[in-house]
Amino acid sequence: LNELELATQSFDRAIELTTKWEPVAAKAEALAKLGDYDAAIEAFDDVLDNQSDCPTLNFGKANCLYDVGEFVDAMELYEKAFLVDPENDTYIASKGNCLVQMGMLNPALNCFQKAIDLNPND
Repeated sequence: LNELELATQSFDRAIELTTKWEPVAAKAEALAKLGDYDAAIEAFDDVLDNQSDCPTLNFGKANCLYDVGEFVDAMELYEKAFLVDPENDTYIASKGNCLVQMGMLNPALNCFQKAIDLNPND
């Protein structure tokens, strides 16, 4: 087993010991890095049922959806994360990346400008 596979096993044990969403999100991110996007998305869905407004979870699932080309669904989750945490420039820039992939360049530019306004030094 490689390090990420071992990590997912450790996350399974941590998940058994807690009701918090962090181990599930960490496992989902490890699964995504392994390229198992379906399992990662399923893991995010499991915790999003009870934490649907959590920007970190929505962002993580959106990243998985983006990586498999589900740009509309990813964009909606990036927007949802941004609405909860409107100071996070990464969320709005990620929405802009989805819009670029969908050929919607003017709205994408608006997102990128908003991200720059939020964090001009990044």
